[in-house]
Amino acid sequence: KDDEEEIVCAANLYECWDGSFVSRDNDNDCEFHDCPSRDTTTTEEDIVACAQDMYECPDGTLVNRDNTNDCEFHECKKEPSLGFDLFGSGGNNRPSF
Repeated sequence: KDDEEEIVCAANLYECWDGSFVSRDNDNDCEFHDCPSRDTTTTEEDIVACAQDMYECPDGTLVNRDNTNDCEFHECKKEPSLGFDLFGSGGNNRPSF
């Protein structure tokens, strides 16, 4: 096992300018994920509001839904590969609900 300590961030959320929420990023010293950019061509009809539920990844980290990807959950941190697809997910590391 690595000598690196696993970082587990607080599960709080940050509300972005457009009303969406972002969680903390375990791979970036627990900084919040980036908010959507302020595109001057974006209208209120273009803004997608996703459910604010969280998904617990196999490693225990939490991910929220991505309003830029049809409200799918953000991708879980990848586990070390065993060289084969144990669960037949085809490499997709996102849960679908």
